Amino acid sequence: MTSQSIKVAGGVVAAINRFTAPLHNRQTVNAESIGIAEKKSVNNARLARALHEGRARLDSLPNFLILDTSSKYNLRCPMCWQTLVSEEDMPRTHLSKKALAEAVSIKDYLARINFHGSGEPLLNTDFAEIIAEFRGAVSYMETCTNGTPINQGNAVKLLTAGLNVVRFSCDGDNRSTFERLREGASFERFIENVRLTVALKREVNSWTHLGFNVVVSGQNWRELPGIVALAESLGLDFVAVFAYIEMAPGTDGLSLSAEAANFVRCFLRQYKAAPSSKCYLMITPALDADHSVKDQLPNESTTTKGEVGVGQNRRPCGALYSMMNVKADGKVFPCCIHPRVMGDLNRASVSEIWNGEPYVEMRQQQASGDFDEMCLRCFDGLRYVSTR
Repeated sequence: MTSQSIKVAGGVVAAINRFTAPLHNRQTVNAESIGIAEKKSVNNARLARALHEGRARLDSLPNFLILDTSSKYNLRCPMCWQTLVSEEDMPRTHLSKKALAEAVSIKDYLARINFHGSGEPLLNTDFAEIIAEFRGAVSYMETCTNGTPINQGNAVKLLTAGLNVVRFSCDGDNRSTFERLREGASFERFIENVRLTVALKREVNSWTHLGFNVVVSGQNWRELPGIVALAESLGLDFVAVFAYIEMAPGTDGLSLSAEAANFVRCFLRQYKAAPSSKCYLMITPALDADHSVKDQLPNESTTTKGEVGVGQNRRPCGALYSMMNVKADGKVFPCCIHPRVMGDLNRASVSEIWNGEPYVEMRQQQASGDFDEMCLRCFDGLRYVSTR
C-alpha cells in the first residue's frame, strides 16, 4: 500500500462515514441517491483500507471484473487454461444470463472490466450487447481476441461497442512461431484481420485503442522486437507485454530464463526511450526494467495487484481486495491464473461470494504469510502499466 494510496483513501473517509450500512448489503443503501462517481470513490477507499488493514471480510464490492463472454475457443495454445482444464471442469459455453445479470448489478462500483478470460470473446455473437450493458457506468473496458473470427461486421461492432482497448493476441513475428503457439490459426489471415480492423477504425472514427497482446515465453522471447516492429507497421497504438506464468507443472520450454527476462527488460527500456518509437507499451511490473510503473486504471484509488514480491518479501495479493474472474458458466475465480473456485453466480450473488468462505480463507491465509503453490508461482502483477 503506497503512501499515495493511503492519502487517497483517507481523502474520502468523510464520504465513507456518511454511509453506515455496508455496500455489500445493497438493500440497505439508497444506491440511487448516490452518484456513480461517489459510489466508486467510497467503494475504492473501502477496498484500499481493507487491504491496508489486512481484513478478511469486506464492507465493499469488487471494482474490477474479468467477465468471459464465452469460454468456447477455436484454437489450442500451450499457455492457455483451455489446454490445462477439462471441459467437465470448465464447460465450453457462452456467458450465462444469470452471471451477466449479477455482473450488471454492480456496474456502478466497477472501475474496470475485461471482457475476456479463458475463451474467444467474439465467438459469442452477442458480445456487443453484453458490453453495452456496462457502457456509461464503467470508465475502462477492454477485450482481447485471437483475431481469427474477425470479419467486417463484427469488427465494426467491436470498434463501436465503447471499449477503451482491444488487444489482438500475437506471440510470434513469423508464421512458424505464431502458428506453433496459436495452434489452428493462420498467421497470414491474422495479419489481414488486424489490417481490416485498423482500416475500419478510421472509417467509423472509433477512439478505441488497438494493439498486440504478447505472452513472452521461453519459445518466443527473441522475437519481441520483431513483434513490436510488426505492430508499428500495422498502425497499432500499443503493445501489451506479459511474462508467461507457469499454471501447471510440465509446461516445458515456456518458462522464461533469467537471460530471456533480461533481454526483454533491456529491449523494453530501449524502446521506451527511443524517440522514434510509435507504439506505447503496457508492461507488467516484473518486466518493467526501470520500475516506471503507472496504473492504467482511470481512478488512482483503485486497488490492483501491483508487484507481489518474492520470498520473504511477498505481500498479500491485492486481487483478493479488488477483482473477480467470472467464467462464462458463472463460476468465480480469484484471478486469471488461480484454479480455486470461489463461488458460482448462478447460485449466489456477487456480494455473497465476495465475503464467502473461500475469499475470507484466502485473505486470512495471505495476511498470515501463508501462500499456496499457485500464488508462489506468480511473480507478476495484474496492474497494467502505460508508458511511452
